[in-house]
Amino acid sequence: MSKRFWTSDLHLGHANIAKYCKRPWLRADDLGPDGNWACKEFKDACATRMNAGLLHNMNSRIKPDDTVVHVGDFCCHGGERGVSGVKIKAREWEDQLNGKWIFITGNHDDNNTVKHGLETAIVTICSLKAFVQHRPIERACEVPDLCSFVICGHVHEHWQTKFIDGILCINVGVDVNRFYPLDDSEVGGLYWRTTRALKGTEACPAKESPSSAPADTGSCAAAAV
Repeated sequence: MSKRFWTSDLHLGHANIAKYCKRPWLRADDLGPDGNWACKEFKDACATRMNAGLLHNMNSRIKPDDTVVHVGDFCCHGGERGVSGVKIKAREWEDQLNGKWIFITGNHDDNNTVKHGLETAIVTICSLKAFVQHRPIERACEVPDLCSFVICGHVHEHWQTKFIDGILCINVGVDVNRFYPLDDSEVGGLYWRTTRALKGTEACPAKESPSSAPADTGSCAAAAV
């Protein structure tokens, strides 16, 4: 049976994101004493390791018949906020990934050849309606009345779940999900677990270990695509 998965902020080809977010593919000797790249070769090698690791992690969970919703900032093309000399187009990355990918527009997706068409979406997960966009909301009035929570990305490692103006936002970005995608049941499980345990608090910190797939976060069945 096919599944639907959620992820965000892969930033394929973008070595600097490994530095900014302290991704596990960054090595201690990649950076000089000033915190900048020791040399271009180290920067490119870090991007190569990150790309390979992310592709492996995605494909380890996603099967060819599955659907993946990527909630913004898929890749960087060439020198556009990325690594000079990396000229891989979004379609070439997509061809290396299992599943049918649907792209929500992110703030880095304007010039990276991603064929996106959605700024926002409304979906059903575990009998709940969710509002989907790249950036977290700022105020509750941005969310349609029929929606119970928000699925977003953009904030990288800063938080996994957060109540904003009383609305739960779930960050499906790789930096807080051990660099793996989440399926519908895991997103729904985060909703129920967080609303039960953390309602009224500001944020749930990111998970620590980047080395293994997400644990089961709930028992609800995945909704149909």
